[in-house]
Amino acid sequence: MSKRVKKILAGIGLLAAFGLGGAAIAAAQGESGNDHGAEKGRGADTEQKATGPDATRAGQAALQSVGGGKVLSVEKKTPEQGSEKHGSGHESAKERAIDQKTVYSVQVQKSDGTNVDVALDAAFNVLETQKD
Repeated sequence: MSKRVKKILAGIGLLAAFGLGGAAIAAAQGESGNDHGAEKGRGADTEQKATGPDATRAGQAALQSVGGGKVLSVEKKTPEQGSEKHGSGHESAKERAIDQKTVYSVQVQKSDGTNVDVALDAAFNVLETQKD
């Protein structure tokens, strides 16, 4: 094989490696993004894992509301700028109102092993508790 062919093949191999690396990074970002099943083009809330004193307080409020257990996760919901969440038509007015007021979503594993989601407002008041 001539030097020129070897250089061309090496260049193609290098470009392929960069392309595969970029595709892997894009796929990883797509899996860990804040989409959470929201439909594109619609207003949605973003959820981020909450940490610090507010997350601790939200976890304590959730545990107290369900009678104890273990906090599995605390997420803070923030509405996306310039958009309102549009209901799918399957939600009741009460469910939409709760969803709009929810700031923290806490997943708790109760002592009997069942998992529940607890929705809290900005003042750490329980809005709703749902079995997972």
